[in-house]
Amino acid sequence: DIRMPYKTGLEIAEACKKNDLQTKVILITFDKEEGVYDQAIEFGVYGYILKEFAIEEIEICIAQVINGKPYFSEEIASYLQASSLEKKPETLELLTKSELKIVKLISENKTSQEIADELSISVRTVDKHRSNIVHKLELDKKPTSLSIWATLNKDFLV
Repeated sequence: DIRMPYKTGLEIAEACKKNDLQTKVILITFDKEEGVYDQAIEFGVYGYILKEFAIEEIEICIAQVINGKPYFSEEIASYLQASSLEKKPETLELLTKSELKIVKLISENKTSQEIADELSISVRTVDKHRSNIVHKLELDKKPTSLSIWATLNKDFLV
């Protein structure tokens, strides 16, 4: 059991963000509290795995993070979804059919290139749609924000 003296994983993530380090932090925790999860997102944490699923998920998580894709235990996503009363976000109505298709593909962890190939459009067009979606949903500009939003709202994307 290796521990960093006097620092929690969140404090390390916060320090990495404050110092503009490109380090991708993965937290392995028992904590399912929304506030802690929100802090992790705010500090740019790329992976959030619950300890009870760590053995099953760690390899998948590392592979995703290496490829620049965030990974969060499904248990935490479903927990947070349940805590939001499983209501369809009203902001979904702001999106066009094309944007909804793209958000659905993002929720399936597809890259911009994979989305472009699948929809027979350019990566530049996909990125423009992503930018418009982030603006309409009023998400912050972190690269993981749209991906996390799409994952948490996956059930509402048809």
